[in-house]
Amino acid sequence: MRTEPSKILDSADGKRRVERRSDGSFGCAEGYWFENFYEGDLVAKGWAHMPTNKSVFESLDIAEREAKARFAWLR
Repeated sequence: MRTEPSKILDSADGKRRVERRSDGSFGCAEGYWFENFYEGDLVAKGWAHMPTNKSVFESLDIAEREAKARFAWLR
């Protein structure tokens, strides 16, 4: 069984990304960086996924090609 490396495609500003699905298949999962503050203190930060329909593809190359077609900020 051949294993392809995972890959993350970041936006130019580093605040959005598309990444490999966590179950080991290949797909487009758009995420965004968030920071939550309460009374001036940072209380949470990290990557959150957008609630979108996720697709599964046969390879990392196909998933990357589809992501670039779907998300204008990757072009």
